[in-house]
Amino acid sequence: MTRLRRIWHLSMRLEVAALLMLIVLLLTALTSCFPQLPQAVLADPARLARWEAGLTGRYGRLTSLLKALNAFNCFRAPVFLLPWGLLLLTTLLCTLGRWRAVWRQALLPPVHLATPAARSAPYITSLPLPPAGLLSQEEQLLRFGQDLQRLLEKRGFRVRMAVAEGRTLFLCGERNRPAALATLLTHLAVLLLAVGLLASAWCGWRAEVTVGPGETAAIRHGSELALRQEGFAISRYPDGSAAGYEARVSVMEDGAAVASGTVKLNEPLSFRSVTIYLTGYAGGQDGYRVTFLVVHDPGYGPVICAGFLLLVGLTVSLNFPLARIQAKVNAEEILLTGQCERRAWEFDREFVAITGESERQLSLWCGG
Repeated sequence: MTRLRRIWHLSMRLEVAALLMLIVLLLTALTSCFPQLPQAVLADPARLARWEAGLTGRYGRLTSLLKALNAFNCFRAPVFLLPWGLLLLTTLLCTLGRWRAVWRQALLPPVHLATPAARSAPYITSLPLPPAGLLSQEEQLLRFGQDLQRLLEKRGFRVRMAVAEGRTLFLCGERNRPAALATLLTHLAVLLLAVGLLASAWCGWRAEVTVGPGETAAIRHGSELALRQEGFAISRYPDGSAAGYEARVSVMEDGAAVASGTVKLNEPLSFRSVTIYLTGYAGGQDGYRVTFLVVHDPGYGPVICAGFLLLVGLTVSLNFPLARIQAKVNAEEILLTGQCERRAWEFDREFVAITGESERQLSLWCGG
């Protein structure tokens, strides 16, 4: 039980996640050094043989060793999948272990107003309370608290204030507390990214299909669909140069057309879980033979969603840190303390400005 608890706490350490992410990035960069086996080649033995012959001509005697290490199919290699799996597991455990604390931090104020402001805070200042004058001590405390509350609310702080036994005022202003939820978004983004990449590597495929005029060609890869070319046209500029290409296709299933449309360059046709791209053509006596690239990528959606969540999470986490200013006011002094996550560089200036505004307000009281 103790060992499992240690593993649990180790998985939630930032250093572990950072190390795994570094390993994954290095392995991903390494894949760019070797050509990766296209999924479309696997369905064509002749193309596969030519592709492997090209590897032999390029790497010579090292080809067999590189094949054994899955250097040409890295995304299915254990050395690549293991750190991805560990990163996915640690992120999941970290999310499960922290989501309650993050949720409470974001939505439930943990600071008790009756707790004096800590003198060990990163930013701290002490101001003398002016003589009461015509105001009683209780009225003076309340007046200062109201002025400070208005000052903080103008700067976006959410302020809570309480007076203990009429002798001591406690005030706490917080800003960007809900931004803590961005941490959960970042964790969710990493999980979706890992799931999407693994889904693309294991379940995705690509197939090149060349179809002549009026012909029908099967897509294969476990799909019952086929493509039928209904026509091909080239639009030209006035000088005769090609301006664009488009092919009319029908998607066939069990001998019947279930969808049809026009495929242009950079304008693919989507049907169910496949996307059809126009990649090339060749002229002939009977017309044009058109080559299509059919892509099935189940991880595309999760990866796009993960990228969006990661962008939002990091933007909120880096630009909206939790800031807190506390005040304890009694007959002896006014104690102001401030703290901000990640020691945001602007917060020190803001704390000095709030302190200066409070001093000016106290000087007005003395002058009055």
